[in-house]
Amino acid sequence: IGKEFGNTSTNKVVEVGMNAHGQIEVKDLKNGNSLLEMSLFSAVDRDATSGTAGNALQSDIDDLIAQKNVDILEFSKSDFISVNSTDTVGVKSHIYNPKEFSLNTVFKHIDGSKTKPTDTLQSFMGSNVNNLVLNGTDSAGNAVNVNFAVTNTTTIQDLLTQIDANFSVTSRIEDEQVYITDGSIPDGSAYGTSQFDMTLTSQDTVAGTNVNGFSTLDGMNYERRGFVKDGNQLSGNVSQIIKDTNEYATANTKLSEVTGTPLDTTSLELNYVDVFGNQNSATINFATAGSTFSVNGTTYNIFDSSGTITRANNVTYQQLSDIMSMLVSNKLPTDSDSSGTIEFSEYNQAITNAKGAVEVGLDYKGKFEIKDKLHSQTKIEFSMFDSNADNSTSPSTLKFMANDLVTIEEPKIDFYKDLDVMIEAVRSGTFRMDANGDDPRNIGMQNSIQRLDHIMDHVTKEHTKIGSYSNALSQANERSQLLSVNVQTVRSEVIDVDMGEAYMKFQQLSNSYQAMLSTVAKINSMSLLNYM
Repeated sequence: IGKEFGNTSTNKVVEVGMNAHGQIEVKDLKNGNSLLEMSLFSAVDRDATSGTAGNALQSDIDDLIAQKNVDILEFSKSDFISVNSTDTVGVKSHIYNPKEFSLNTVFKHIDGSKTKPTDTLQSFMGSNVNNLVLNGTDSAGNAVNVNFAVTNTTTIQDLLTQIDANFSVTSRIEDEQVYITDGSIPDGSAYGTSQFDMTLTSQDTVAGTNVNGFSTLDGMNYERRGFVKDGNQLSGNVSQIIKDTNEYATANTKLSEVTGTPLDTTSLELNYVDVFGNQNSATINFATAGSTFSVNGTTYNIFDSSGTITRANNVTYQQLSDIMSMLVSNKLPTDSDSSGTIEFSEYNQAITNAKGAVEVGLDYKGKFEIKDKLHSQTKIEFSMFDSNADNSTSPSTLKFMANDLVTIEEPKIDFYKDLDVMIEAVRSGTFRMDANGDDPRNIGMQNSIQRLDHIMDHVTKEHTKIGSYSNALSQANERSQLLSVNVQTVRSEVIDVDMGEAYMKFQQLSNSYQAMLSTVAKINSMSLLNYM
């Protein structure tokens, strides 16, 4: 793991170890970095011949669960909604009991709730699945290839009955997992070898294609996950971070600034239930000649604010948000003037109409949020992921929702949200992270103490900053007061008056003035008789 992150014999960029509870921990040794993430699972092919490449060596990770006896070891789990991402699943035998088998997937509803035998297959496989192909060998070694029609009333129990009848086995569902027993092998210490083998393939016979009706196991499904729903709001859990600056992305940020690589060959897959409860899918294609998105067989150009079809590396998060809002609000552009093409004004009108029903954008930590303006409890379900999400050799360039390793510490903190997580750990009695608990991503009290120390470090640093600011302000205030006194002193020397001297001069002038007035009065009172 360390080597994959860049560790060498002379330089370490991460520290990898195991904690006291057997959990792998990875610490980024670069201060202030928020870019570290990791997902990890392993596949063990029990049927591979020693020393040769086995079936588990697949570039498409979805193919792993179509194989027989491939064990998936999970290192992280979540309660995030899983997306149906494969059309074929196989079975594996119990490692210590060859007569017991289980299906390489779980039957779980799109909202994460558990399934019951009476639930319909289409309720979690999707309404476009109308046929299942049961292929393999029965318990006696006879070949089986059966088409099982699926309608909106076909239940899980109906499928189990078909499996039992065609493969001469006994099947059941427990905690979302289908278990199958080969009764031809007797109980006891010497089991023998079962000849049972089976794959299920989901199809849309109307379209004449296989369709994704099954989800991969939780630990191997990294980024094809549904946004977390809370009331009328959905949110992703992956922050979009600009690689060059390590800052959170905003609406005006280009997607290429986050990926750090060209987007010319990138495409995104979107699976969603719109605001009215309609299930659908779409694709966004980024291209140098101009980016587009396609839904229901129609392709739309992606325009920028000036009406230009946007090149791949110039697409912004605002444009991506606009596409998401049009899709989940079911307010797609329409050719209102019957010109045969969708024009810029019609594209803009669709965006305006969509904003009346939903609000889509990035929060303060660069995570996508979808808000339903029409309902307090939204019907919207949404997932968006890179088309390479299932490719083990070509990594995804964009991620929006991920079942990655849980982050215990990061450079930026959300004080009150972090405290809420710790309080929840105490209330639920979660001592440490537990993959089998109700909330497998709760960091637990053990890590809460460590995170609390981390928060205290932040608080101490902020307190130190505030103290330095306070001292600077106090010193500035003292300097300003001293400067005020100096200015007043200089001003007094320049324009102020000596009161004693001024008063004496005033008295002299006053006496002179009074003497002048007395003389004038005497002169004015004299007449010609005084001279005669």
